Amino acid sequence: MLKRRYMNHCPMLEEILELSSSLRVIHAYHCPCLKDLSPDPTVDILWSSILNSFKLYIENLRCKKETYSSTSGIHVVVKGGRTGLIPEWVSDKSMGCEIKIELPKKWYKDDNFLGFALFFHFVDSPPPHCQFSISQGDQFILVSAHSNFIKKLEKGLESLVVFFFPQIVIPNEYRSRWWKYLKACIGRNSGVKSVGMHILYAQARDDNKKRSRNDKPGAEEESHHKRSRQHVF
Repeated sequence: MLKRRYMNHCPMLEEILELSSSLRVIHAYHCPCLKDLSPDPTVDILWSSILNSFKLYIENLRCKKETYSSTSGIHVVVKGGRTGLIPEWVSDKSMGCEIKIELPKKWYKDDNFLGFALFFHFVDSPPPHCQFSISQGDQFILVSAHSNFIKKLEKGLESLVVFFFPQIVIPNEYRSRWWKYLKACIGRNSGVKSVGMHILYAQARDDNKKRSRNDKPGAEEESHHKRSRQHVF
């Protein structure tokens, strides 16, 4: 099965059509004519293809057909026009290299809850790592770290990276109602300009939750709430 698709340095590439759900890596940078992700993710062919890959990936993890490690996972790198910018429909956003969100209610036993799409926009220098931490309040504990795929990116890019983090890989000792927050950090002192986090469900949910976000890196943490927009398969 095809696992990786590289379409870099294609000056005439305008749109990426439907892709195989077996893909785990998609790179399309230095493609100046590539269109942005659609303002409506439900009609975006590329986004739909990526989500199908994520769904299959989770099914394979559950069936132990694939394994999860610091060098595995699904990620997408795109650049073209304004594609370095995080789409408006992403539910939580923050300037800088770090974002914290409130986890959904009963997330630890909700089979409908698939995981997270982490977006980050960087300029020139790729960040050194991507880390996920979980918390009951203020103190965060690292649960997953990734670095290899980022190190392979070219310098001098202005790109949007999307990394998919399945919730089922969070260790059992943190899967309870006491663990309420997830934080993603994409390398301090790097070229990351902004980050975003989007929660993904397998089926539509009625309980839209308000989740907090941080506005500025390095500033005191302030809670800003807004109604979440959930993406479904």
